[in-house]
Amino acid sequence: MERSKRGACGQWLQAEAPLIATILCVTIAGLGLLRVAGDHLVGATRTSLDATCPATNTAGMFACDGGSAAHRRSYDISGAEQVRRLRTVSSCEFTRIPTATDQVPWPPPEPMVMELPGWNAERFRHNAFLERFKEWRWPLSTFLRDPWLALVGQKGELLPEAVEVSFQEYLQIRNATARNIFLFLRDEVNSTIQGSRVELRHRFFKALEAELHPPLSTDLRIFAMDGLAAGHGMHRHREAWLASLAGRKLWWVAPPAPSVNAPGRPSFPYKALTPEEGGWPCSWLLQEELVPNGVTRCVQHPGEAILLPADWWHMTCSLSDFNIAVGGQSAAQVP
Repeated sequence: MERSKRGACGQWLQAEAPLIATILCVTIAGLGLLRVAGDHLVGATRTSLDATCPATNTAGMFACDGGSAAHRRSYDISGAEQVRRLRTVSSCEFTRIPTATDQVPWPPPEPMVMELPGWNAERFRHNAFLERFKEWRWPLSTFLRDPWLALVGQKGELLPEAVEVSFQEYLQIRNATARNIFLFLRDEVNSTIQGSRVELRHRFFKALEAELHPPLSTDLRIFAMDGLAAGHGMHRHREAWLASLAGRKLWWVAPPAPSVNAPGRPSFPYKALTPEEGGWPCSWLLQEELVPNGVTRCVQHPGEAILLPADWWHMTCSLSDFNIAVGGQSAAQVP
């Protein structure tokens, strides 16, 4: 589907999730740098709701104001036909690995998608998952153009320290704030760091993997939980795979290319991203002309895994109210 048909999502969001009446994206005005320190991201210079960008649906437009009129960007909302196309879009421009393949190509030579039999299961549906893992609590996070991951509180405010919530509480917070807030966990399998938090992560991933048969073993294991229209902005890292247990996710990817380092992280080389684009990946759904040449797209469905080569730029947007995924980076083939 060409970009003009990928449309806007205002009315679609209203139809899919009535509780998410407005969508808020992240801007970095007035923020200092943050850095990763183990599980925590530290260094936010202030806590302020001004760090978020309200999006309102007025006269058929989503208006994202980055803190001043000079930064205002309006996203055109098309009619019912484009909304219908967006709600039903399922195309994927990535190479599909045949289901009968015995060996997963690793590292992948290009972005690829593969079906994982048995992963789209009832035990990963909303109520079953929340009941099975109701005792676990993890930090709330968001994504900034610079420097990518950051910690937030229950109102979406940027914080220097973690605020931990249960999976059920996260969904309630996401619906109440409609901001780009998510849960994202990293677990180094061979970490030499000792402590209760490290052991807790190990136990959580062990509990997950007891109910799955991962297609790859990983040095770094990943878990992600998103609500509707939440996601990770444009970034890159080692080769990675991510399998969807529940919900649909839209991916945009671009090949490696020379880039200049922005404050804290490499900058996207294909265009200069605004804070809105960089902090709220779903903005490209609202205004398709923002997508630069060289970027390809794929809608990931439950029970599918995305395989991504090292250093490929990528950005994701959740298309479901309840979206959970597991994966890893720098993986080795499971015998």
